Amino acid sequence: MAGSGAPGARRFVPIGVKFALVSVTVIGVTTLIAFFQATDRERDRLIEAKRTAAAMVADLLSQSLQAPLDFGDEDAARSRLTT
Repeated sequence: MAGSGAPGARRFVPIGVKFALVSVTVIGVTTLIAFFQATDRERDRLIEAKRTAAAMVADLLSQSLQAPLDFGDEDAARSRLTT
């Protein structure tokens, strides 16, 4: 008697429940993997964008200081650095 609750009796689990559990598990694991890969890729992209922006700021600063430094104009160089 499977339904009588006798010790050692196996409980019947419908195939639909098993399929749903496996499906949810597979979809959950796949979603987690996709999430972590996407966030890692986005992090790398943001870091590269910050590197590019820092290089552009350094280039802009060097161009704006080039003439005052070439001609020894200390006041102009100071004013460029303070703005």
